[in-house]
Amino acid sequence: MQRAVRISVGAILVAVGLLGAVYSVRAARSSQIYHTVKYGAFSDADTPTMAVADACETAFTLYPHNYYLSIEATRRLWPARGVTPAERTAALGMVEEWCDRGLVQNPYPWQLRRTKARLLGQESPAAAADYWEQFVEWQFWNPLNLQVLVEYYARAGRLAEASELLPLLEGRPGYGEAAAALRAGWAAEMAWP
Repeated sequence: MQRAVRISVGAILVAVGLLGAVYSVRAARSSQIYHTVKYGAFSDADTPTMAVADACETAFTLYPHNYYLSIEATRRLWPARGVTPAERTAALGMVEEWCDRGLVQNPYPWQLRRTKARLLGQESPAAAADYWEQFVEWQFWNPLNLQVLVEYYARAGRLAEASELLPLLEGRPGYGEAAAALRAGWAAEMAWP
């Protein structure tokens, strides 16, 4: 009886060991691809977008738990200026998919939250302002977060709220950009017929 138990436990340990080895090889290969995309051969800005997208997809398929891969994919796949409308739409679709993947894995990275707000801002500045406002409530005292919130408020026409936040940025990085966005918001409001 004891021999049968030992053989069973040994077989289970061998199976778990083999599964662990396969898992670790997949995770290591995924990390290697991520490193190539971020720092290696694919880190060059001239790398074709589809090559980056394919590499990121391969890394995700091998190991889907690295939300840093999603951050890098959204950064690299954001459409460049001068692309055709069809290419822009396709690229934004890929960025949205990667952003959603990353936010499912970890809802807190500011890079993914900012990308999501930018995506929302493509369609609705008000939706982007609402989304970013929720993030800023969680991480309020970061000047960059406040700057972005002032900019989104200004684009959404929420000028009173933007005006209330702007003094909190005085003397801090981003004040000039936030003030310029608020001035542009006021100018648009005054020019409106």
